[in-house]
Amino acid sequence: MSQLQEHSVLSPGQFPLDIYVDINKKCDMLKKSHSPSPSLIASTCLCLALRRAARAVSRRYDEALRPVDLNNGQFSMLTMIAGLQPAAMQDLADGLAMDRTTLTAALKPLERRGLVTVQTSLHDQRVREVTLTAEGRLLLRKATVLWQQAQQQLARESGLAEVAPLLGQLSSLV
Repeated sequence: MSQLQEHSVLSPGQFPLDIYVDINKKCDMLKKSHSPSPSLIASTCLCLALRRAARAVSRRYDEALRPVDLNNGQFSMLTMIAGLQPAAMQDLADGLAMDRTTLTAALKPLERRGLVTVQTSLHDQRVREVTLTAEGRLLLRKATVLWQQAQQQLARESGLAEVAPLLGQLSSLV
């Protein structure tokens, strides 16, 4: 049994459609209730479900990226920097949906490892830009192979025939 299945809400013999029908019944109950129970709220809360899924998926990617000593957040930052290079701090923060203070703290370990440099822009002294170093580009190439394997395995184990519709739905929330 895969780790994803171990943490799944599916009971033995239960199919995804059963879960869909069950959740719809609970959501109908929630709409009709003036004082819903904590268990009903917990079983229908989008925020809780998304946070639980995000943590489970993050752990999977963290495990996959461990051989290159990166976590999924660091991999995302390196990928975004590579796509924007040079990446203005504000553009990078916006792309990662985080504030600049959090981004600055998250970049420090990458900078200490020599994977990125943070410098004042040559075009605008008010702007700080992040670039990948040669070592950062090399590590990102190695990490991308591990990421692709994790991505394919997760899609396969979760029964997603196509990842694009899920990505579209998630993007609409940000």
